[in-house]
Amino acid sequence: MDKKEIDELKRKFELKQSAKKLDLVTGLDSEESITTIVDALYESSQKGENVYAEKYASIPTGLLKYKIYSCDLEGMSKEDFLAKTQMVDRTIGSAKDVVVRNGSFRLAKEMFQDFDKGSETIYAYNGHNGISAIFSRDDLDVRTDDDFLEYATLTMEGETREEIRAEQEAELKKIEEEREARAEANKKKIPEWIEQGNALIFQEKQEEWKEYVESFKGKSINYAEIVGEALEVMESLEKDGSMIKAEEVLASQGHSGSSMAEVVNTVFRFSKLGPSFYRDVLRYVYKKEIDPKTEEMIMDQQAENNGYALAAKTRSNGYEISTDEIGLKTLDTQTTDKVAVAKVEDTEMSKENTNDEKGEEVGE
Repeated sequence: MDKKEIDELKRKFELKQSAKKLDLVTGLDSEESITTIVDALYESSQKGENVYAEKYASIPTGLLKYKIYSCDLEGMSKEDFLAKTQMVDRTIGSAKDVVVRNGSFRLAKEMFQDFDKGSETIYAYNGHNGISAIFSRDDLDVRTDDDFLEYATLTMEGETREEIRAEQEAELKKIEEEREARAEANKKKIPEWIEQGNALIFQEKQEEWKEYVESFKGKSINYAEIVGEALEVMESLEKDGSMIKAEEVLASQGHSGSSMAEVVNTVFRFSKLGPSFYRDVLRYVYKKEIDPKTEEMIMDQQAENNGYALAAKTRSNGYEISTDEIGLKTLDTQTTDKVAVAKVEDTEMSKENTNDEKGEEVGE
C-alpha cells in the first residue's frame, strides 16, 4: 500500500475509536439482521454520524460478537457494503478455526506468521479501545497477503509489516548475542566441570567424561544447565546415596521434558549410583513400568559399575586388578525402592555402598 492508503487506514482507525454505538433490534435470521444493520448504518452515515452496530456471528464453538462501522461505508454503495458484510458473516460461520484476542499485542505477529504459513484461520480482534474487527483471507478490503497483513497491523496496532519484521529480527539478534555470550562463558567452565566430575565418578570413566564434557564445545544454549545440573544430582547421590534427595534436586531445577531426560541420562551414564537413580526416576518421577529391554540396559550398567567399584576397592588395598578379571555381568543388583544401592555378593563392598536411610524407603 502507498502512503495515501496508509493514511486513509489510520484516519478510519481514529474514526472507529470515537464511533458511538447504535442500539438496534434485529431478528434471529443472520441475513435479515445484517440488512437491518446496514440500512441503519447507511442512514446514519448520510447524516454525517459516526456510529457502529454489533453483530453476532455463529461459529463452530459458539457465538462471536463483532462490530460493523458506518465509516467503512465511505466510497461504497449500500448494496456493495451489504454484500461485503454478508460475505464476512458467511466466512466466519464456515471457518474451521476462529481465534479471538482481547487487546492482545501479539495478535498482529501471530497473524503475520500464520498467514505466511497459509493458515485460513479467522481472527477476531477486540482492542483495548473497544474496536472489534474480523480478519481473514477473504477480506474484501485487501488484494494480496501483503496488503492484508499491512491492513490488519495498521488497524490494530499502528505498525506496518516491515516494523513487525524489524522487531522480530531484533529479537532474534538479541537471542543470538546472548547465545554467543553463554557459549563463551561455558567454554571457560569446561576444566572445572571435568575436575568436578572426576571426583564423583569411577576412575575408568574419567576419559569418557572428559570427552563428553568437551564434545559440546560450549555451543548448546542449554549446555551449562545440562552439565551443571547433572553434576548437582551426582553430588547429591555421592553425598548420602538418597534417591529422594537426588530427585528433589532434579525437581528444583525446573526442567522441561527434554532437559530432564538429558540430565537423567547423564547421571545414569556417569554416576556411581546412576543405574539405581535411573530406575527410581522411571518408577517414581515418570510413573512408568520398566520394560525388559530397559531393565537389561540398567542391569548391564549396574554390572559395569560393580566391576569398577571392586577395582577401586582393590586399589585402595594397595594393589591393582583389571576390571576384565572381575566379570562385569554381576547379577546381584537388588535395590530398595527409595535407597537404591549397588551390591556385590561375598565382599565388604555391600556395607560401604549401601546407605539405608530410615524413613526414605517407599513400598510398592
